Amino acid sequence: MAPSSLRSRIRFLVVSLLCLLAIPAARRDAVLAAASDIRGANASDQALLDSNNLEMTVTNHGSFAYDYLVGGPGLHYPKGSANTVLFSAGPWIAAKVNGQVRVALGHYAQEFVPGPMVGGTFVPDLPRFKNYKILRGNTTDPDYLNWPVDLGAPLDPLGAPALSGDAMIWSVYNDADPSAHAVTGGSTAPLGIEVRQSTFAFNRPGALGNIIFVRFQLMNKGGNALDSMYVACWTDPDLGGVLDDQDLTAVDRRHIDIVLRRWRAASDLGSCSAFTPNSSNPKGTKHRCGRNTGARR
Repeated sequence: MAPSSLRSRIRFLVVSLLCLLAIPAARRDAVLAAASDIRGANASDQALLDSNNLEMTVTNHGSFAYDYLVGGPGLHYPKGSANTVLFSAGPWIAAKVNGQVRVALGHYAQEFVPGPMVGGTFVPDLPRFKNYKILRGNTTDPDYLNWPVDLGAPLDPLGAPALSGDAMIWSVYNDADPSAHAVTGGSTAPLGIEVRQSTFAFNRPGALGNIIFVRFQLMNKGGNALDSMYVACWTDPDLGGVLDDQDLTAVDRRHIDIVLRRWRAASDLGSCSAFTPNSSNPKGTKHRCGRNTGARR
């Protein structure tokens, strides 16, 4: 993505999952061991999106498709099976502050903490800083009735919770806690970014039934001028199984990253970025994605 300063919010949409790189299993084990010492598991910090053929774990601290509670893969297809698609994924953000590079990473460990930023910094964790899950047609669920508008949750034109898809999980988190910046590859000072994340899916036949959408809204609330900013979505694909790393990654002309399982051409994970910010158009440049984006087996 092209550099841009972030004074106001930047929006981008990841359709299915944006594949960047995979970490070999041996290195992953070492990272997981270190991650377990950084942050204790909390059941309220993750939720499950399983409204279509995919089943994905979502957290409120900068990782998704990762089962944080057990340290295992968090995206399966078909849902209910042991067939994995991703082991982990999360946003990676980088920018220069006064000429020095700062980063915020989400993968097996996270440099984000739940909740919004207030007064330019993080707020100690509260029970309200959780994942809110709403379903089409259900207006009596506690998450619907207690929709956290004051935390930044979106509303539709009628003032009701704004539901994308047939099921959606919404959460807010930020990288402003210096103590959370202790992840391998990161460990810089905070950027001061608040992330509002909407993860949603459609329970429909055809390609839509095999896609999960993740939308990030990034807001600079730390008071830092962020120069030469890059935003990406890191992933560790494990198509079919987590122990063999028999995955190949390619990029086609439709801006789709494709992960193929060696020796099994019938298994693939497709992903693309539909909107990406750039220097000439901070609101994003639209890319056309392939019609068959998604995981199938």
